Amino acid sequence: MPPDAPAVEVEPLLLDARQAARALGIGCTLFYSLQSRGQLPRPVRLGRRTLWRLDELRAWTTAGCPPRDRWQWPPEREGGTHDRH
Repeated sequence: MPPDAPAVEVEPLLLDARQAARALGIGCTLFYSLQSRGQLPRPVRLGRRTLWRLDELRAWTTAGCPPRDRWQWPPEREGGTHDRH
């Protein structure tokens, strides 16, 4: 990319705890409290990092922020099967 080319903003797919808390509009202390009580979607591990999927957090909030034991990701497709390639 030439030095004078504008920087392209890329929305992250995975968020660390600080970013996820900010995306949810809550503080880190509350975020960690919700996580320890099983009220957030399960994070993913990437190397040593613990991250949350941005698209899953969006869907989870749209669904009313259900507890982890009632949350399913990815959502089942009609007919009860997942389309995996």
